[in-house]
Amino acid sequence: MTKKEILNYVSKINDKDLLQEIENVIFRKDLENILSDIFDNKMIPSKAKKSITNFFILDKATFSNKVEVINAIKEGMIIELKPGKYNSILDLIDNKFKNIKSTDLFKRLLDFVYPLTDAKDKQGATGTGRGEIMLALIGKNGRLPDKSDAEINSKGIEVKASNGEIAGFKKVTPTEVKKDLEQYFGKIAEKDPKNFSEICKILVNKDEKTAKKFLINHFLYRVTENYLKKPIEIGIQNAVFDKKYQNLQKNILNSVGTEVFLAYKKLYKFDYILVFKDSKSALTNISIASTRTNFLKSIKINGMNMTNGGRPAPITVNVL
Repeated sequence: MTKKEILNYVSKINDKDLLQEIENVIFRKDLENILSDIFDNKMIPSKAKKSITNFFILDKATFSNKVEVINAIKEGMIIELKPGKYNSILDLIDNKFKNIKSTDLFKRLLDFVYPLTDAKDKQGATGTGRGEIMLALIGKNGRLPDKSDAEINSKGIEVKASNGEIAGFKKVTPTEVKKDLEQYFGKIAEKDPKNFSEICKILVNKDEKTAKKFLINHFLYRVTENYLKKPIEIGIQNAVFDKKYQNLQKNILNSVGTEVFLAYKKLYKFDYILVFKDSKSALTNISIASTRTNFLKSIKINGMNMTNGGRPAPITVNVL
């Protein structure tokens, strides 16, 4: 009996759940074969391959709808990235696939694949971050390369989800920060600063040249990687010294964060940084940047809170 004859026979069954189970069994091998070709070209990790395959096998959508989505993925649904802010990853998908991207099946797939963080094959414990496998899966010529997080049409993408780190520092306590401050400004009446905001409150009343010298030495002493030293120094020197501490804090964060991004981009040789606002859902706001200008327009920079207890404070990025 052929598959067509079997389907014709079981189509007369009124139990939808039973029909779905029968269809899953009949077409399981077909789905596995179709997906296998896609995975090999995209360098999807072994565990993720199994997870995605099982998603398609077990999902409640019809076989024809599954094949339609899989064929779109095989063709490549994201052709290129453009800097800017977007409502979700769906805005990046080529208009050719507008009917497919609106289906519940495709949205379920995105939310399923987005959190997958399996280790890359042959790279030991080196794991993928949230969103990386998803971009490689649905992008045109998408894959998971050795250097950048993901790649679409030969363009490297650094992927960050919800305050992803772009620079880290060694641990420091509020008492140590105050000691550093007093080396430059003498006795300070204020209590030990607990975060970067409180440091800025102290600095706004100080001489700009000395304040910047303190910041440069304070942060350079605690960087975790040498390549960060130059961009941090340049960023602090170029920051506009405002007498309102909120503005000073923002100016330093933006200036340092931008220089760090550009150095980070050069070191890891990617073309774009893509930031997801929420780490839980694939259909969250995203920002994409490639240059100094569009980085400042679409990316929010946080961090430099050097005194947050036991955990060293990083510089992080999120959607602006």
